[in-house]
Amino acid sequence: MEKLEERARMICAQDLLAAGCWPTEIEEKVERLWPVVAHEIMGGAVDPSFAHVNDLARRRHEYDVATGRASKSSNGSSFQLLGADQSKPDR
Repeated sequence: MEKLEERARMICAQDLLAAGCWPTEIEEKVERLWPVVAHEIMGGAVDPSFAHVNDLARRRHEYDVATGRASKSSNGSSFQLLGADQSKPDR
């Protein structure tokens, strides 16, 4: 669990910084949102160590908004090959 939490906190902080979160706000947001990342790392499996997190859905939405994933998800899949010519079909 300790390694999972450490990794989730690191990824959460990187995602928030990349999305433009102020460095002065990172610590507070990571403290609240790291369980969302840990849940994703575990593939959505429910771990008893997260029993104290009773508002995971709300935190997930908050994380999606903070990282910019919420706006992308409304357009369908956010997967896109960077640099690929999207106008030509695969052959």
